[in-house]
Parts: sequence; C-alpha cells; structure tokens
Amino acid sequence: GPTRPLSSHNERREALLGIKGVTTVIITPFLNMVPVLQQLKPDIVVKGPDYTLDSFNQDERQVLQAYGASILFAPPLYQSHSSTII
Repeated sequence: GPTRPLSSHNERREALLGIKGVTTVIITPFLNMVPVLQQLKPDIVVKGPDYTLDSFNQDERQVLQAYGASILFAPPLYQSHSSTII
C-alpha cells in the first residue's frame, strides 16, 4: 500500500550491511535481475522467507545455478508480515 515499505531502501541496505559476512547489497528498480546476476555473478543470493525455489524467478534461478551460486532463504523473523505487527 501507499505506506509501505516502512523502512527506506537505504535503511534496509544499512541493516543488511550490518550482518557479518554481507559485503554488498544492491537495490535496483528492476523486476527481473537476470542481466544484473549475469554481470555480477554473486556467490550467494538470499531471498526473503516468503520465497521458495518454486516461487523464485525461474530465469534468475537458472542463471545462478548455471555457475554454481548458492540460493538461500532467510527464516521468518515474525509469524506475520513485518508491517502487520505494528
């Protein structure tokens, strides 16, 4: 909705960069990350807990799997969406 997201892109980026082992966080306007993934070839891609291998963009998944990247899914932090617990 119009009041989402609750945190700005920069706030979320900074929070993610504060996690040990996270070296880069990229925020893009793209809905399909295939060109970005093909160019950057990240070792690991982490998606939110609302994704599965089946719901993950299959073109992106193929690009990542073609060169051996790991696709991980973050565990849920709350039992509901973060904006619904406020």
